[in-house]
Order: sequence, then C-alpha cells, then structure tokens
Amino acid sequence: MSDSADATANAAENATANVTATATAAGGPINTVPASAFSKFAPQTPFTTALAVANNRPVWYNLNNNPDAPFWWLVVVDLTNLQPVANVLGDGVNVPPAVQQYYNNPRYFLYCISNCQTGAQIPFGAFYQFLQQVGSGPGLAQLEQVYRQFSSGIIHYYSYILAATMDTTDYPGFESLSFTGPATLAMAFMPYIVNNQQVYVPINPFTS
Repeated sequence: MSDSADATANAAENATANVTATATAAGGPINTVPASAFSKFAPQTPFTTALAVANNRPVWYNLNNNPDAPFWWLVVVDLTNLQPVANVLGDGVNVPPAVQQYYNNPRYFLYCISNCQTGAQIPFGAFYQFLQQVGSGPGLAQLEQVYRQFSSGIIHYYSYILAATMDTTDYPGFESLSFTGPATLAMAFMPYIVNNQQVYVPINPFTS
C-alpha cells in the first residue's frame, strides 16, 4: 500500500469513529450523503433489489433480467466521488475479477447484496473469505451458523447486505440479515479532507 493510501486509510478510520459519534450525538448527520440498500427476499414477492448512493442508482437488470433469480449483486464505489467503478453479479463462490482488483484498497467501498438467495447458496470458499476480509461481521457469521445447524431444508430464503470498505485493516462494515423478509440497510457518507483531497467516510447515523 502506498503512503498516500496509508494516510487515507488511517485518517478515514479515525474519522469514522469520531464522525459517527458526532453525527449520532447531534441527532442526525450534517452535510452527509445518504445511501440505502434493499435486498429482495424471495421470488414472486412485490420487492426489487436496489441500491441508491445519493442520486446514483446502479442497476442489476442489465446483468440479469430475471428479478426472481438467485444472485449476488456487487457494486464498488469510489470514495473520492461516490461513483460506481464496478457493477457485477457473483456466483457466491468466486470473487469477480472486476471486484477483486480493488481488494485492500481503502479508496473503494463495496456493496454486496443478495437477491432471492436460498439456504443452498450461502457465500462459500473464496467469496466467503473475501467478505470476511473486507468487513463482514456478526451477520455473515449468523448466516453461516444457522445454515450449518439446520441445512438448506430449513432455510428456504434469506436476505443479506454488506456495506464495507475494501480495506482489510479498518473497522468492520455495516450488515443487514433477515430470514423472514427483505433486508434493508441505511447509512451515509460524510465528506472528509485527507491530504488536501476530499474523500467520503462511511458512517451509520442511525446507531443508538
């Protein structure tokens, strides 16, 4: 990692802790950019997997035109401008090359969103390790434990969302997991100056 990337990671890490506390204590974020993710739970339900970062709304239906198909949707966002740089589907086993290239780079932020996933299709192998390394936490661990104990015969569907920096050394990301319906995740990005350049720090202004 370059000195510049190191400085960005360290400053952003410190800012995440400080800004999160400040935003929460103030009762809401100031000058932040809202970001929300939604994971469709099961086929033939009136929901759509979606992602919005400010006014940017990446789409997956040009990658798979079947809204009831089980897939993993991965979007990588540049933290200097909040623009998507990768928008691909994953198989839950391998890390797509379009996403892998940003691995361990603190400039980039990952959204991993499930669509109509079944118990037989939890993250596995290299993909599971990748999610752990970039910032999964109790949510993915819960999914793994429940699946191992009950098998896919009990878990028919689930929804899971991970939002995390691609840096493997910073704080864990934000997660949402549901075994009963769609998962949603609301967060925000706060602008922060690092080495005279503005970057966006991910925060959770809704933490109690």
